[in-house]
Amino acid sequence: MTNRDQQILDGLFRDLVDVYTPSECSLIALNGFMQALRGLRSSADRIEKDVSDLIQAVIDSQPRLYPLDNLLADLRDEIEKEECFKLEPLEKVVSSICELTEAQIDHLKASTNLLLEKGVAYIEDGDRIIVHSTHGVVLRILPMAKQLGREFEVLVLRQDKLKTRQIVKAMEEAGLPYTVCPEYDLTYCIQQANKFFIGAQAITSDNKAVCDAGTASIVGAAHLAELPTLLFASTLKLTPRDSSDQNIHVKSEIVEQNGTSYRQLTHSHDIVDLDLIDHLVTEQGEISPDQFPGLRRREL
Repeated sequence: MTNRDQQILDGLFRDLVDVYTPSECSLIALNGFMQALRGLRSSADRIEKDVSDLIQAVIDSQPRLYPLDNLLADLRDEIEKEECFKLEPLEKVVSSICELTEAQIDHLKASTNLLLEKGVAYIEDGDRIIVHSTHGVVLRILPMAKQLGREFEVLVLRQDKLKTRQIVKAMEEAGLPYTVCPEYDLTYCIQQANKFFIGAQAITSDNKAVCDAGTASIVGAAHLAELPTLLFASTLKLTPRDSSDQNIHVKSEIVEQNGTSYRQLTHSHDIVDLDLIDHLVTEQGEISPDQFPGLRRREL
């Protein structure tokens, strides 16, 4: 894959992340991988390289995408274990890899469902919960708790307009009471809340969480105010890479506003220290960083 092709792929992933959750992006990508594989114009002597190059291109994306990276690394291991590239004819190679990909999709769905079951237990009657991002697990836990009859309120911290609109739509569809608070009113919003819910793109080997842009400042403020922060993430998001190796995208653009022109830099994600997180909830229940080595892949 050329540098230009990689840049196009990275741009497509960033566009997806703006609209879909990491898990949804992973499902879209895995289904797209199977579709591409079935339409691949390759030969028996080239398909191994073509498939390996495609998997590596996704793993090297900017920013890195979890749980997709781990799922593809597991898929690569399974392909090697099953010796798929030794099968004949070529159609059998393709069908065997697609079957293994379907297994990864099932694994992701099962992991997500377990995480939702664990997460609902952290919502109680009378809670006032701050949310600010569109992480799917958080936005699915809240309606599930509502369906179980729990009475609570959501405080939506307004940052990105598009994401705020998505959160509000999800709250209205679930019939959840909510209040939108602008980010510059963060101090007052925290005073009204008793919990702060976040998700993560990845949990790194140096005990950091890769989260939506803007998360770090809110977590820091919540920590100072002794507001419990709960991070919900599947163990599939545990990565052997550290926080400096997450390919976080930096966007530079010229902004023109009211006759003034200036250059603006924005980062696709934030890095949050896990020391500031009060509860790290996974599909295996609440865990601590000292349990990570037994759950994390050794390499990608």
